[in-house]
Amino acid sequence: MKNKFLFFVLLLGLKTKAQTIPVRQAAASVETTTYLYDSLTTDVTAKDYKKLIGQVIYGPKKLSVCNPLYEYREHMLPEMEGKYFTVIDAATEVIPGVRGQSLNLKLKELKTGKITSYYLPDGENYSVKTLTPLICMGYIEKQKKVLVGKKFIALQKVDFLYDLHTGDYIKYNIGSRWICTDIKIFTMKDRCNEKPYFIFKDSIGTEVALNMNFGSSYIAPTSHTEDVANNIFVDEEKYMVKIMAKKQEEIQMQQEKALAEQQAIEAEQARVNYLIKKYGKNFGAKVANGDVAMGMTKNMCRDAWGEPVRIQETKVANGKTEKWFYSGNRFLFFTGNTVSSLQH
Repeated sequence: MKNKFLFFVLLLGLKTKAQTIPVRQAAASVETTTYLYDSLTTDVTAKDYKKLIGQVIYGPKKLSVCNPLYEYREHMLPEMEGKYFTVIDAATEVIPGVRGQSLNLKLKELKTGKITSYYLPDGENYSVKTLTPLICMGYIEKQKKVLVGKKFIALQKVDFLYDLHTGDYIKYNIGSRWICTDIKIFTMKDRCNEKPYFIFKDSIGTEVALNMNFGSSYIAPTSHTEDVANNIFVDEEKYMVKIMAKKQEEIQMQQEKALAEQQAIEAEQARVNYLIKKYGKNFGAKVANGDVAMGMTKNMCRDAWGEPVRIQETKVANGKTEKWFYSGNRFLFFTGNTVSSLQH
Protein backbone atom coordinates (compact mmCIF):
# COMPACT_ATOMS: atom_id res chain seq x y z
CA MET A 1 0.00 0.00 0.00
CA LYS A 2 2.86 2.36 0.88
CA ASN A 3 4.57 1.66 -2.43
CA LYS A 4 1.37 2.47 -4.35
CA PHE A 5 1.06 5.79 -2.49
CA LEU A 6 4.69 6.75 -3.33
CA PHE A 7 4.13 5.82 -6.98
CA PHE A 8 0.99 8.02 -7.13
CA VAL A 9 2.84 11.00 -5.60
CA LEU A 10 5.71 10.58 -8.07
CA LEU A 11 3.32 10.33 -11.03
CA LEU A 12 1.41 13.46 -9.91
CA GLY A 13 4.69 15.36 -9.60
CA LEU A 14 5.74 14.41 -13.13
CA LYS A 15 2.37 15.46 -14.56
CA THR A 16 2.52 18.86 -12.82
CA LYS A 17 6.06 19.45 -14.06
CA ALA A 18 5.02 18.70 -17.65
CA GLN A 19 2.39 21.44 -17.54
CA THR A 20 4.70 24.20 -16.35
CA ILE A 21 7.12 26.41 -18.23
CA PRO A 22 9.80 28.60 -16.62
CA VAL A 23 9.10 32.33 -16.85
CA ARG A 24 12.10 34.37 -17.90
CA GLN A 25 13.00 37.16 -15.53
CA ALA A 26 10.86 40.19 -16.27
CA ALA A 27 13.20 42.48 -14.34
CA ALA A 28 16.25 42.15 -12.15
CA SER A 29 14.19 42.17 -8.95
CA VAL A 30 11.55 39.66 -10.12
CA GLU A 31 12.18 36.08 -9.07
CA THR A 32 12.03 33.25 -11.58
CA THR A 33 8.79 31.28 -11.22
CA THR A 34 6.64 28.86 -13.19
CA TYR A 35 3.21 29.17 -14.74
CA LEU A 36 0.64 27.15 -16.63
CA TYR A 37 0.73 27.92 -20.34
CA ASP A 38 -2.62 27.66 -22.10
CA SER A 39 -1.74 27.64 -25.81
CA LEU A 40 -4.62 29.50 -27.43
CA THR A 41 -4.78 29.54 -31.21
CA THR A 42 -7.49 32.14 -31.85
CA ASP A 43 -7.89 35.82 -31.09
CA VAL A 44 -9.67 36.80 -27.89
CA THR A 45 -12.45 39.30 -28.54
CA ALA A 46 -14.80 41.36 -26.40
CA LYS A 47 -17.36 38.57 -26.66
CA ASP A 48 -15.23 35.70 -25.35
CA TYR A 49 -13.23 36.88 -22.34
CA LYS A 50 -13.49 33.37 -20.90
CA LYS A 51 -10.57 32.43 -23.15
CA LEU A 52 -8.36 34.44 -20.81
CA ILE A 53 -8.93 31.88 -18.08
CA GLY A 54 -5.75 29.89 -17.47
CA GLN A 55 -3.46 32.58 -18.89
CA VAL A 56 -0.62 33.91 -16.77
CA ILE A 57 -0.33 37.68 -16.70
CA TYR A 58 2.31 39.99 -15.25
CA GLY A 59 1.70 43.32 -13.53
CA PRO A 60 4.53 45.56 -14.77
CA LYS A 61 6.36 47.79 -12.31
CA LYS A 62 6.35 51.57 -12.55
CA LEU A 63 9.08 53.98 -11.52
CA SER A 64 8.57 56.29 -8.57
CA VAL A 65 10.23 59.11 -10.49
CA CYS A 66 9.88 59.43 -14.24
CA ASN A 67 9.80 61.93 -17.06
CA PRO A 68 6.55 63.95 -16.69
CA LEU A 69 6.09 63.73 -20.47
CA TYR A 70 5.47 60.03 -20.02
CA GLU A 71 3.12 59.85 -17.05
CA TYR A 72 2.02 56.43 -15.95
CA ARG A 73 -1.60 56.69 -17.07
CA GLU A 74 -2.59 53.04 -16.81
CA HIS A 75 -4.86 52.05 -13.95
CA MET A 76 -3.41 49.15 -12.01
CA LEU A 77 -3.46 48.21 -8.34
CA PRO A 78 -0.07 48.95 -6.71
CA GLU A 79 -0.07 45.52 -5.06
CA MET A 80 -0.07 43.90 -8.52
CA GLU A 81 3.24 45.45 -9.62
CA GLY A 82 6.05 43.03 -10.31
CA LYS A 83 3.89 39.95 -9.69
CA TYR A 84 2.56 37.07 -11.75
CA PHE A 85 -1.07 35.97 -11.70
CA THR A 86 -3.23 33.25 -13.20
CA VAL A 87 -6.61 34.31 -14.59
CA ILE A 88 -9.10 32.03 -12.85
CA ASP A 89 -12.24 33.81 -14.09
CA ALA A 90 -13.30 36.64 -16.41
CA ALA A 91 -16.74 38.21 -16.61
CA THR A 92 -18.51 41.47 -17.38
CA GLU A 93 -20.70 43.08 -14.77
CA VAL A 94 -22.42 46.36 -13.93
CA ILE A 95 -20.62 48.46 -11.31
CA PRO A 96 -22.71 51.16 -9.54
CA GLY A 97 -21.63 54.61 -10.66
CA VAL A 98 -19.67 53.28 -13.65
CA ARG A 99 -21.06 53.84 -17.12
CA GLY A 100 -21.67 50.64 -19.09
CA GLN A 101 -20.29 47.28 -18.05
CA SER A 102 -16.90 46.55 -16.54
CA LEU A 103 -14.67 43.57 -17.12
CA ASN A 104 -13.75 41.78 -13.91
CA LEU A 105 -10.66 39.59 -14.05
CA LYS A 106 -10.35 37.27 -11.08
CA LEU A 107 -6.65 36.69 -10.52
CA LYS A 108 -4.66 34.31 -8.36
CA GLU A 109 -1.11 35.35 -7.47
CA LEU A 110 1.24 32.51 -8.35
CA LYS A 111 3.65 33.01 -5.46
CA THR A 112 1.21 33.45 -2.55
CA GLY A 113 -2.09 32.12 -3.90
CA LYS A 114 -3.82 35.39 -2.95
CA ILE A 115 -7.00 36.18 -4.93
CA THR A 116 -7.31 39.67 -6.49
CA SER A 117 -10.00 41.25 -8.66
CA TYR A 118 -8.98 43.59 -11.46
CA TYR A 119 -11.63 45.78 -13.07
CA LEU A 120 -11.60 47.45 -16.46
CA PRO A 121 -14.31 49.98 -17.42
CA ASP A 122 -16.60 49.48 -20.41
CA GLY A 123 -15.82 45.77 -20.43
CA GLU A 124 -18.58 44.92 -22.91
CA ASN A 125 -16.96 46.95 -25.69
CA TYR A 126 -13.35 46.74 -24.55
CA SER A 127 -10.98 44.99 -26.93
CA VAL A 128 -8.75 42.44 -25.21
CA LYS A 129 -5.86 43.86 -27.22
CA THR A 130 -6.11 47.08 -25.19
CA LEU A 131 -6.09 45.53 -21.71
CA THR A 132 -2.87 47.34 -20.82
CA PRO A 133 -0.84 47.55 -18.69
CA LEU A 134 -1.24 43.85 -17.95
CA ILE A 135 1.06 41.60 -19.97
CA CYS A 136 -0.05 38.15 -21.10
CA MET A 137 3.00 35.91 -20.66
CA GLY A 138 1.57 33.27 -22.98
CA TYR A 139 1.52 35.85 -25.76
CA ILE A 140 5.14 36.81 -25.02
CA GLU A 141 6.22 33.16 -25.14
CA LYS A 142 4.44 32.65 -28.46
CA GLN A 143 6.18 35.64 -29.99
CA LYS A 144 9.53 34.32 -28.77
CA LYS A 145 8.91 31.02 -30.52
CA VAL A 146 7.90 32.79 -33.73
CA LEU A 147 10.42 35.65 -33.86
CA VAL A 148 13.58 34.89 -31.87
CA GLY A 149 16.35 33.91 -34.28
CA LYS A 150 14.62 35.49 -37.28
CA LYS A 151 16.39 38.01 -39.51
CA PHE A 152 14.99 41.51 -39.97
CA ILE A 153 15.57 44.52 -42.20
CA ALA A 154 15.38 48.15 -40.99
CA LEU A 155 12.93 50.02 -43.24
CA GLN A 156 12.58 53.22 -41.20
CA LYS A 157 15.02 55.46 -39.38
CA VAL A 158 14.00 56.69 -35.93
CA ASP A 159 15.88 58.73 -33.34
CA PHE A 160 14.80 56.88 -30.20
CA LEU A 161 16.86 53.69 -30.51
CA TYR A 162 19.85 53.45 -28.21
CA ASP A 163 22.53 50.90 -27.47
CA LEU A 164 21.42 48.71 -24.56
CA HIS A 165 25.02 48.41 -23.33
CA THR A 166 26.19 52.04 -23.55
CA GLY A 167 22.91 53.92 -23.33
CA ASP A 168 23.91 56.09 -26.31
CA TYR A 169 21.49 56.73 -29.14
CA ILE A 170 22.59 54.94 -32.28
CA LYS A 171 22.57 55.68 -35.98
CA TYR A 172 21.73 52.93 -38.45
CA ASN A 173 21.04 52.72 -42.14
CA ILE A 174 17.82 51.80 -43.89
CA GLY A 175 18.33 48.31 -45.23
CA SER A 176 20.62 47.26 -42.38
CA ARG A 177 20.22 43.67 -41.17
CA TRP A 178 19.28 42.66 -37.61
CA ILE A 179 18.44 39.47 -35.72
CA CYS A 180 15.78 39.22 -33.02
CA THR A 181 17.62 37.66 -30.06
CA ASP A 182 15.01 37.91 -27.29
CA ILE A 183 11.86 39.54 -25.92
CA LYS A 184 12.37 41.07 -22.49
CA ILE A 185 10.22 43.00 -20.05
CA PHE A 186 11.95 46.04 -18.55
CA THR A 187 11.78 49.82 -18.27
CA MET A 188 13.03 51.66 -21.34
CA LYS A 189 15.04 54.87 -21.11
CA ASP A 190 12.84 57.91 -20.28
CA ARG A 191 9.80 55.69 -19.69
CA CYS A 192 7.81 55.16 -16.51
CA ASN A 193 6.79 51.51 -16.55
CA GLU A 194 7.92 48.09 -17.66
CA LYS A 195 6.90 46.86 -21.09
CA PRO A 196 7.90 43.98 -23.34
CA TYR A 197 10.54 44.88 -25.92
CA PHE A 198 12.05 43.12 -28.89
CA ILE A 199 15.82 42.87 -28.60
CA PHE A 200 17.62 43.19 -31.93
CA LYS A 201 21.34 42.70 -32.63
CA ASP A 202 23.30 43.65 -35.76
CA SER A 203 26.40 42.05 -37.24
CA ILE A 204 28.81 44.11 -35.08
CA GLY A 205 27.04 43.29 -31.82
CA THR A 206 24.98 46.46 -31.34
CA GLU A 207 21.80 45.67 -29.39
CA VAL A 208 18.66 47.81 -29.46
CA ALA A 209 15.13 47.46 -28.09
CA LEU A 210 11.81 48.16 -29.80
CA ASN A 211 8.45 48.38 -28.05
CA MET A 212 6.44 45.20 -28.59
CA ASN A 213 3.22 47.10 -29.00
CA PHE A 214 2.53 46.87 -32.76
CA GLY A 215 0.32 49.95 -32.39
CA SER A 216 -2.09 47.88 -30.27
CA SER A 217 -1.68 45.95 -27.06
CA TYR A 218 0.34 42.85 -26.25
CA ILE A 219 -2.24 41.38 -23.88
CA ALA A 220 -4.07 39.26 -26.47
CA PRO A 221 -2.98 35.62 -26.19
CA THR A 222 -3.10 34.91 -29.90
CA SER A 223 -0.97 33.06 -32.41
CA HIS A 224 -1.30 35.91 -34.91
CA THR A 225 1.98 37.69 -35.72
CA GLU A 226 1.99 41.25 -37.03
CA ASP A 227 4.82 43.28 -38.53
CA VAL A 228 7.30 44.23 -35.83
CA ALA A 229 7.19 47.69 -34.31
CA ASN A 230 5.13 49.45 -36.96
CA ASN A 231 7.38 48.41 -39.85
CA ILE A 232 10.56 49.90 -38.37
CA PHE A 233 12.09 46.43 -38.52
CA VAL A 234 10.40 43.85 -40.73
CA ASP A 235 10.88 40.13 -41.19
CA GLU A 236 13.60 39.77 -43.87
CA GLU A 237 12.12 36.59 -45.31
CA LYS A 238 8.63 38.07 -45.64
CA TYR A 239 10.07 41.34 -46.93
CA MET A 240 12.10 39.59 -49.64
CA VAL A 241 9.02 37.58 -50.64
CA LYS A 242 7.12 40.86 -51.05
CA ILE A 243 9.99 42.40 -53.03
CA MET A 244 10.21 39.38 -55.34
CA ALA A 245 6.43 39.38 -55.78
CA LYS A 246 6.53 43.11 -56.61
CA LYS A 247 9.35 42.58 -59.13
CA GLN A 248 7.47 39.68 -60.69
CA GLU A 249 4.35 41.86 -60.92
CA GLU A 250 6.37 44.63 -62.62
CA ILE A 251 7.87 42.13 -65.07
CA GLN A 252 4.42 40.76 -65.83
CA MET A 253 3.04 44.28 -66.37
CA GLN A 254 5.92 45.08 -68.73
CA GLN A 255 5.32 41.86 -70.64
CA GLU A 256 1.61 42.58 -70.88
CA LYS A 257 2.32 46.14 -72.04
CA ALA A 258 4.79 44.91 -74.69
CA LEU A 259 2.28 42.30 -75.85
CA ALA A 260 -0.50 44.92 -76.07
CA GLU A 261 1.78 47.24 -78.08
CA GLN A 262 2.73 44.42 -80.44
CA GLN A 263 -0.90 43.46 -80.90
CA ALA A 264 -1.77 47.11 -81.62
CA ILE A 265 1.00 47.29 -84.25
CA GLU A 266 -0.20 44.07 -85.85
CA ALA A 267 -3.83 45.26 -85.80
CA GLU A 268 -2.84 48.56 -87.43
CA GLN A 269 -0.83 46.81 -90.12
CA ALA A 270 -3.74 44.49 -90.78
CA ARG A 271 -6.03 47.55 -91.16
CA VAL A 272 -3.62 49.21 -93.61
CA ASN A 273 -3.29 46.01 -95.63
CA TYR A 274 -7.06 45.64 -95.76
CA LEU A 275 -7.59 49.22 -97.01
CA ILE A 276 -4.82 48.91 -99.63
CA LYS A 277 -6.37 45.68 -100.85
CA LYS A 278 -9.80 47.34 -100.90
CA TYR A 279 -8.91 50.70 -102.53
CA GLY A 280 -5.54 50.11 -104.14
CA LYS A 281 -2.06 51.08 -103.04
CA ASN A 282 -2.41 54.87 -103.65
CA PHE A 283 -5.84 55.63 -102.19
CA GLY A 284 -5.68 52.78 -99.66
CA ALA A 285 -2.54 54.21 -98.01
CA LYS A 286 -4.13 57.69 -97.87
CA VAL A 287 -7.33 56.35 -96.31
CA ALA A 288 -5.34 54.39 -93.74
CA ASN A 289 -3.47 57.61 -92.85
CA GLY A 290 -6.72 59.59 -92.50
CA ASP A 291 -6.15 61.67 -95.62
CA VAL A 292 -8.55 62.53 -98.45
CA ALA A 293 -7.71 63.51 -102.03
CA MET A 294 -9.33 64.49 -105.32
CA GLY A 295 -10.93 61.58 -107.10
CA MET A 296 -11.75 59.59 -103.94
CA THR A 297 -15.17 57.97 -103.63
CA LYS A 298 -17.66 58.59 -100.87
CA ASN A 299 -16.84 55.25 -99.24
CA MET A 300 -13.13 56.12 -99.22
CA CYS A 301 -13.89 59.47 -97.56
CA ARG A 302 -16.08 57.82 -94.93
CA ASP A 303 -13.28 55.37 -94.09
CA ALA A 304 -10.79 58.25 -93.92
CA TRP A 305 -12.79 60.98 -92.09
CA GLY A 306 -15.88 59.18 -90.84
CA GLU A 307 -19.48 60.33 -91.29
CA PRO A 308 -19.97 64.07 -91.99
CA VAL A 309 -21.67 66.36 -89.47
CA ARG A 310 -24.06 67.59 -92.19
CA ILE A 311 -24.70 67.03 -95.92
CA GLN A 312 -25.93 69.80 -98.21
CA GLU A 313 -27.34 68.79 -101.62
CA THR A 314 -27.53 71.16 -104.63
CA LYS A 315 -29.32 70.39 -107.90
CA VAL A 316 -27.39 71.11 -111.06
CA ALA A 317 -28.16 70.70 -114.79
CA ASN A 318 -26.69 67.24 -115.04
CA GLY A 319 -27.74 65.99 -111.62
CA LYS A 320 -26.71 67.19 -108.13
CA THR A 321 -23.69 68.02 -106.04
CA GLU A 322 -23.12 67.29 -102.35
CA LYS A 323 -21.17 69.25 -99.77
CA TRP A 324 -20.09 67.27 -96.71
CA PHE A 325 -19.34 69.33 -93.63
CA TYR A 326 -16.87 68.17 -90.94
CA SER A 327 -15.68 69.69 -87.69
CA GLY A 328 -12.66 71.98 -87.82
CA ASN A 329 -14.02 73.88 -90.84
CA ARG A 330 -13.38 70.96 -93.15
CA PHE A 331 -15.64 70.06 -96.08
CA LEU A 332 -15.75 67.97 -99.23
CA PHE A 333 -17.51 68.62 -102.58
CA PHE A 334 -18.81 65.61 -104.51
CA THR A 335 -19.79 65.56 -108.14
CA GLY A 336 -21.48 62.26 -108.56
CA ASN A 337 -19.58 59.77 -106.41
CA THR A 338 -16.13 61.39 -106.45
CA VAL A 339 -14.48 64.31 -104.67
CA SER A 340 -14.29 67.35 -106.93
CA SER A 341 -13.16 69.92 -104.33
CA LEU A 342 -12.12 69.88 -100.68
CA GLN A 343 -10.92 72.02 -97.80
CA HIS A 344 -9.00 70.73 -94.79
